[in-house]
Amino acid sequence: MPRKLKAKWERCRRMNEDGVCLSYSGLSSRNKPKFDRYSDLRQDAFNSYILSIYNIRVSQSGTYYCSVKTALLTKRTYDYIHVFVYEVPTIDPLSTTPDTVRMEGAPVQLNCKASGNPTPVVLWRKSGGSTLPGGNPKIRNTTLNLASCDQETKGIYMCVASNKYGTAVHTITLDCLGAPKIEPAPSIMYQKAGYQAKLSCTIFSSPEVTRVWWRKNGEDIPGDSQRYSVSEMKAALGRVITKLHLKDGVQNSDYESVYSCHVLNPLGYSQANITINESSIPKAVGGKLMPVSTSAGVVFSLHDWLLQLLLLVEYMLV
Repeated sequence: MPRKLKAKWERCRRMNEDGVCLSYSGLSSRNKPKFDRYSDLRQDAFNSYILSIYNIRVSQSGTYYCSVKTALLTKRTYDYIHVFVYEVPTIDPLSTTPDTVRMEGAPVQLNCKASGNPTPVVLWRKSGGSTLPGGNPKIRNTTLNLASCDQETKGIYMCVASNKYGTAVHTITLDCLGAPKIEPAPSIMYQKAGYQAKLSCTIFSSPEVTRVWWRKNGEDIPGDSQRYSVSEMKAALGRVITKLHLKDGVQNSDYESVYSCHVLNPLGYSQANITINESSIPKAVGGKLMPVSTSAGVVFSLHDWLLQLLLLVEYMLV
């Protein structure tokens, strides 16, 4: 090895299609911030020239050349190394859609900006296994467009960014404001006269409901009386379930009546009707047959008792 060597590290700035470097840039730590400095350590004990890169970043990926020239050589000899800096995916919260509230019927655009090396793939999913627009379980794009904000589209969306080195997940809650919606369950029910019945309505409302009540043939039903009781309970996904219990049993006049549940919130009002049809077989309420007693005892025929016994046995075997 000659006594005096001139060695330097350079980085390829521009490369042609054949992989030949067309221009180089020298590496210097002068006038650069500490996190972007290079340190060129001259000959060590093994006659090696070592390039150290501090706090390496994705932008410092590339091809690095080490060239050596001695006093006896007119040309430089060189070797090179390819440096790939990988980066696990991250999602930029400032450029990604936060939790969002829209009016019902308005279009919605959700954005997810992710970075990483290699560039991560961005997928959208909806919590709970619900499908996305087009019936797809997932959509590959940095933007998710929803034609309308409604009960079907509201919920929790997940932006999943992944590459071979890792995965990042960001969740966006979409809420839709509007008048309440009611789903009676069912809108027509069947029960035998003399047996108790429970009418039920499931309410979807955002903002929260301010009032819930029941009516029979257009007249308000008291919340708690000898014949009726009303209950409410909160369920998942912001739902409210209200039930009307006919404690003294279905009467013949009920078959000619229309029951309705009503709900009000700051943005509107809604109602749903439920009718009771006569049945020759009593239906269970909450898994139990519930005949109505009188002061003279339970008034049912032997046929009714046999039906009740058979239904109870069937219920226990299921």
